[in-house]
Amino acid sequence: VGSPVESAPVIVDGADVFGAWNGTITALDLHTHRVRWRRFDGCKITSSAALAGTTLYIGDYCGRLLALRAGTGMLRRPER
Repeated sequence: VGSPVESAPVIVDGADVFGAWNGTITALDLHTHRVRWRRFDGCKITSSAALAGTTLYIGDYCGRLLALRAGTGMLRRPER
């Protein structure tokens, strides 16, 4: 991924998802060994991700808690 990884991975539908110091969140397909999706957050990530249903939660060094769609890495919008 191009930088150190300090967070523990979480397995989501056959993908290993983790954050890295360079601000990326990556989902690596465990069967094909290819990147399924990658999101650039912009802030160092050392926390481990948590999965609740289809939402992946991960914190960053900017003090944010990101809620992402586990299958795509797209940011979830708050419900109204």
